[in-house]
Amino acid sequence: MSHLFIIPYNIASKLNPTFELARRLKENGHRISIIGEQALSQIAEIQRIPFIVIDEMQGFQEILNDLNPDIVLIDVEKYRYIISAVPTGIPVVLISTFVSLFKCNGLPPPHLGVIPGVGFEGSRMGIEHLWLRYRLGKWRVRLRKRIKEKGQDQISNLRRLAKRMGFDFRTEVDLNQWLTPFVCRNLPLLSFVTREFDFPHTPPPHHHYVGPMINKNRIEVIKTDEDRTVNQIKSLLSGHRNNTTQSKLIYCGFGSFFKGDDTGFLIKLIDALGENTSWKVILGLGDRVKPSSLGRLPSNFFAFNWVPQLRVLKVADCAVIHGGISSINECIALGVPMLVFPFKINDQRGNAARVTYHQVGIVGDRDNDDAIGIRRKVEKLLNDTTYISNVLQMRSYFDRDRNNNKAVKTIESIM
Repeated sequence: MSHLFIIPYNIASKLNPTFELARRLKENGHRISIIGEQALSQIAEIQRIPFIVIDEMQGFQEILNDLNPDIVLIDVEKYRYIISAVPTGIPVVLISTFVSLFKCNGLPPPHLGVIPGVGFEGSRMGIEHLWLRYRLGKWRVRLRKRIKEKGQDQISNLRRLAKRMGFDFRTEVDLNQWLTPFVCRNLPLLSFVTREFDFPHTPPPHHHYVGPMINKNRIEVIKTDEDRTVNQIKSLLSGHRNNTTQSKLIYCGFGSFFKGDDTGFLIKLIDALGENTSWKVILGLGDRVKPSSLGRLPSNFFAFNWVPQLRVLKVADCAVIHGGISSINECIALGVPMLVFPFKINDQRGNAARVTYHQVGIVGDRDNDDAIGIRRKVEKLLNDTTYISNVLQMRSYFDRDRNNNKAVKTIESIM
């Protein structure tokens, strides 16, 4: 029986797929240990996976050398763990929730809402220009930080760690790809995205699309102590399952990563979807905005600090989301067409561009769309069967990757 270490990144959108991968590996007969900070221990305990606490990287190489796992799976953004693990000689595989991180022919940088073949920016020359501009921007930022922080910037600190650990920074690291500060040139990388969801391109040989890691039956704990709130969510879902009318359930959720004030957009959303007697709307606020700050809600609108997303998506007719890849994957896996209003951060606009390209949903503009425009987009999503048809086709690719156990088999082939 092989022993695998997994080092996850401690945010929900990464933890859920990482623990699902761990579950599938266990089902296939492998022994799993999670390594991370104390804050992760309770989650690992719920998942019934052994957990090894490590604080600020102290003794990580020693743990690897003492326990000698067969392979180490590390989130692509856990740079210090990557640098420390590679010199031990134990095989290292990177795990990622992103679409392609690498510059490939015809593939725009994933933080931009550019669609290949659309407009000048989507042309081959336009995409090359976007990558050149992005790489020059990264170089300027690195230089400015190194000067401003007097050699105590992130890259300089990682270089010193690499020298101390015996990691060949110059050979192994590529600073010019999309992810900041770097991606590794040679380590196998597993992307929790199905190949068909990305734009058409030829990925590097070490980049493996293994499909989304979603456990549709995972237990989601509602993050509230108010029994009234829990019961209200259960009642809404049960009522919609049992309804004999043509009413629609719309789920709205925008994650918890964005920390800015989104109240203005939420009020537009309430104006757009409120008071429609044929729609019920469940809004999850991700603990970023308090329901009380939204004023008096229409009778068909129900706002909560936190909502069990999978549980709601199982009965929703459409979803209004922010463009995080985990939310998009969960919508597709549960057959829910989506209206995407991406924040201008990370990969959300690039994910939204793929939603448009594959017509599994519609993309809006949270700054410029008014309430009427939002309402019309939702109506189109609910009435045009093209979207649900394309969602179900994309879901068939998800099911194929899952049924083929692609992630587990890829890891086993690397071992």
